[in-house]
Amino acid sequence: MQTKQPTSPDHMKHPPQEQWMDYIYGELPKPQRADLAAHLKSCPSCAAQVARWGGVQARLDEWQLPEMRPRLERGQFVRKSVRWAMAAAFLIAALGIGFGAGRASSTKALRGEMQVALQKAYQDNQLLLTAMQRLDAARQAEILALRKDLETVAVNAEQEFMQLAAMSQASPEQTPAQE
Repeated sequence: MQTKQPTSPDHMKHPPQEQWMDYIYGELPKPQRADLAAHLKSCPSCAAQVARWGGVQARLDEWQLPEMRPRLERGQFVRKSVRWAMAAAFLIAALGIGFGAGRASSTKALRGEMQVALQKAYQDNQLLLTAMQRLDAARQAEILALRKDLETVAVNAEQEFMQLAAMSQASPEQTPAQE
């Protein structure tokens, strides 16, 4: 709480302005509100200040926005809309003509540059395709060679097993240790 200057006749403590604002707007709890109401009864200077602030609040509550301008008649609105539409169309046409003229002059050069770039890309793609086809053919040949080798190993292993089976049936009493 603030204190009044020692030059004033009463040396009582006065609540700060922020607390009075909360009081005016009814944002204080009941005990604090009762304390401030009691202070107002005993302090004419605070009562006068709070009354001024309350008056300002009342005037602000009474204040109304000024009325809007009268609306345009339908005919006036249409005429203004047509004017704006014509201005916009003129602006768009001017920009379109300027843009088109600028593009027309550079279109041939751009087209030539694009054709060269596309031909280069096409050639690069053809080279890549040829290299990939060669790699695929080499891979297929390797797969075929591996398959042939695997089949050869399988046939040889089968023949070996057959010979071993024939030998074991021919002399069941003889074991390799007895020979």
